[in-house]
Amino acid sequence: AVDNDGPGETLQKELARRLGIEKCKLVAWPGGCKDANDVLTKHGKNTLKECIEKAQPYPVKGLFSVKDVFDRVLNIYDHGLTGGEKIGLNALDELYSVKPGEWTLVTGIPSHGKSELIDAMTMSLAELHEWKIGVCSPENQPLERHVAKLLEKKVGKPFRKGSTERMSSQDLMAAGSWVDKHFFFILPDEDNLSIDEVLSLARILVFREGIKGLVIDPWNELDHNRPMGITETEYISQALTKIRRFARANGVHVWVVAHPTKLQKGTDGSYPVPSPYDVSGSAHWRNKADNCLSIWRDLANPGDRGVQVHVQKIRFKENGKIGMATLSYEYSTGKYRDCSF
Repeated sequence: AVDNDGPGETLQKELARRLGIEKCKLVAWPGGCKDANDVLTKHGKNTLKECIEKAQPYPVKGLFSVKDVFDRVLNIYDHGLTGGEKIGLNALDELYSVKPGEWTLVTGIPSHGKSELIDAMTMSLAELHEWKIGVCSPENQPLERHVAKLLEKKVGKPFRKGSTERMSSQDLMAAGSWVDKHFFFILPDEDNLSIDEVLSLARILVFREGIKGLVIDPWNELDHNRPMGITETEYISQALTKIRRFARANGVHVWVVAHPTKLQKGTDGSYPVPSPYDVSGSAHWRNKADNCLSIWRDLANPGDRGVQVHVQKIRFKENGKIGMATLSYEYSTGKYRDCSF
């Protein structure tokens, strides 16, 4: 029970430090009162006695009681749990939504459409919900080529000359201005392409631009030099923890694209649908991700135009459910649509 001023706060902290915060309670004086004498002269001895008796346990960072969060519990009771943002594809929206503060693992066999789907999802989030997106995609270089792919998805027409009508220069300029406002690229020097550097630059984009999404595509293009004495499993666990903490601390949804280990073809020539446990390095990919998507196409059947999105994990049920959505892919523009076949 100290003075309600700077020196009093200093004394309070020193007493707690010496005595042990677990042994201390903290007295709060009524408004307009600096100390016990103020309370006594302004409100009387009964109020002073009440202040002492109602002293609360000294606040400890990292410890909470039910009453500390009960207002939020009541809010959930009254309004329900809020899911993530939809991306505008009905088949996938039934299974998966995108919530800030979480991260999604995206896996799949090379050339099955992982990067294209993430580009399509982030474009939709920007169009429908005004999200700004940070993109670290060393595989999609040069950057101008990646930008051209985003322009195709925005305009809905091919960037290059061909048999299909090409986007006009007016289309290109308008779409370029829009993409410039919503997408920001992260590309550290080759000798510093670590997860720490990517997250450090992404934090700058949170502050400067207010990004709500971050794409890391693919994982194997980053520099993964491990300290001496750290196994690959331990390293992956630590790195994924950093990603999860970044997402939660900054209110950003992170997508990490990670390739599976080599899979065996079936007798029909097709590969099986990979799972998070097939991603190289560690079962932590499955355990630590909030959501897991696996992208699969039946390349053994040239007539099958469907792209399957297998939702294999959803941590919180308000954000979706496990299942499989089939989408169609338009090669000329890179756009995904709900299947009509």
